[in-house]
Amino acid sequence: MNWFQSTNAKEIGTLYLIFAVFAGMIGTAFSVLIRLELSSPGVQYLQGEHQLFNVIITAHAFIMIFFMVTLLQQPILYVLNLIK
Repeated sequence: MNWFQSTNAKEIGTLYLIFAVFAGMIGTAFSVLIRLELSSPGVQYLQGEHQLFNVIITAHAFIMIFFMVTLLQQPILYVLNLIK
């Protein structure tokens, strides 16, 4: 619990990485669900809920872009010495 109130940059960076990995797992789960639905013609797992399918695609995009890629961008560039 001490990490959530920390002002130490290394602990905050570690929290960013943990959250990005968690968001990546959720985004991957959405991707698997999308691929299962599109694996063969017709209705598969969502039972014809086309609105839900659209919501899953949108949620997958937002999670992967804003909660995984954006959060991982700074630490990766820092490790590669592209920013200081």
